[in-house]
Amino acid sequence: MSKKNSYEKLNKRFDKLQEKAQMMAKLFGIIDENVDDFEGETLSQSEKAKLEKAQDIAYQGSKLSKVADRIRMAKKVLTISPHCADAYCIMANAEESIPERAELFQKAMAIERRLLGEESFDLDFGFENTSASQSYVAYRQGYVKCLWSLNKYEDAIDNCKELMMLDGMDLANTRYLLLYYLLYLEKYDECAKLLNKSDYKIDDGTFWIYTRALIAFIQFGESSKSNKALKKAIKDSEFAIYYLTGAKPFPKIMPKQYSYFDNDEGLIYAAQFLPCWQKVPGAIEWIKKQSKAK
Repeated sequence: MSKKNSYEKLNKRFDKLQEKAQMMAKLFGIIDENVDDFEGETLSQSEKAKLEKAQDIAYQGSKLSKVADRIRMAKKVLTISPHCADAYCIMANAEESIPERAELFQKAMAIERRLLGEESFDLDFGFENTSASQSYVAYRQGYVKCLWSLNKYEDAIDNCKELMMLDGMDLANTRYLLLYYLLYLEKYDECAKLLNKSDYKIDDGTFWIYTRALIAFIQFGESSKSNKALKKAIKDSEFAIYYLTGAKPFPKIMPKQYSYFDNDEGLIYAAQFLPCWQKVPGAIEWIKKQSKAK
């Protein structure tokens, strides 16, 4: 095989790593302006080969059951290639300290930002829909959650808004994070604007339709408009109402994933958003009455 063909084959294999990175990104959660070792550079063929090997090991290592084994594997991966973002994400996922977790996410995101290129971060144009860009979004979502846990609420909100500008179609559902943050901080007017944004008119998932009903209740009280919104939510996604009203208890072990309109989606929504409902006087009594839930 010629040297040119070898390089072409290696490039194709490297592209496949980005698809694998998207899968890995779902497990973790971001960009550090201080981590600039790779800024503006392009990986050489040798570096790509090392990264490919590192990515393969990281992908397999992420399946290890013991946390200590995953951390040991991640450190080994970084000795093979310092460009392996997944290694930092694996360590972040295992880190209990929120500040240290955030720092690890930042290092991973600096690498992903380098791979995407600075031209991809133009807020006027946003990302192309690629596995690399969605990986970046997923990692940064993890960083956003760290900010929120550190009580840096406005920073978390600002990061969500910027992510939604970069990821124009919001394929990673950053709007759900933003919706919760605004609702929790009782920024109800901003919630209403977000819910009514034309980009998300087609969203009829549990997070959107139940929160729309709550905002209608906040704005109009128990009225035909709020009742209509709640009835639609219950009709389209009945499971959340049972957990919001207390008709069903929350399980000891929560699901990590869900499908649209299934029990787990309703459960996850209720577990996260119940405090927001409880903050609104009369909201829980209203949904009990409307749903006839006991």
